Amino acid sequence: MFQQEESEIGLPGGNGKLLTLGLGLLVTAIAAAYVTQLAKDAVKDIDE
Repeated sequence: MFQQEESEIGLPGGNGKLLTLGLGLLVTAIAAAYVTQLAKDAVKDIDE
């Protein structure tokens, strides 16, 4: 039913899903770090 997922990535079976998961986690980590930095800057601005 959902076989086109694997062919879009261009890697065999499990590797493609693992790569997608890894990239997703990487992007999430970068976004979290960015938002944390923004929040720290905002708090610093409020304190001044």
